[in-house]
Amino acid sequence: MAGAADSDIHDVVIVGGGTAGPVLAGRLSEDPDVRVCLVEGGPSDVGDERVLRPRNRLGLLESEFDYDYGTVPQPRGNSHIRYAAGRCSAGAPSLDARGSGTEWMGGHACRPTT
Repeated sequence: MAGAADSDIHDVVIVGGGTAGPVLAGRLSEDPDVRVCLVEGGPSDVGDERVLRPRNRLGLLESEFDYDYGTVPQPRGNSHIRYAAGRCSAGAPSLDARGSGTEWMGGHACRPTT
């Protein structure tokens, strides 16, 4: 590519940073000879408390982290149906309502079997 800097050239471009995109990018990046670019729409959600705490999930809806898809008005539904879809560095999982292990386990540890 004429005029492109080495940092602009990639062997693989992965579009979608939801659940599978980062896993695939991580695996491909294990080969030091492969340059991988992971692309996700929307802003970074790194360190944002709204994403880190499940109790804040409703605050993510209709925010900059949500594509906020909707259906056409439903004839017998009295409205349209909204569909939340993640628009950030982790994609849809950022809008899921499951917290960290300590948050949802309530402090109960699982003991490994021997």
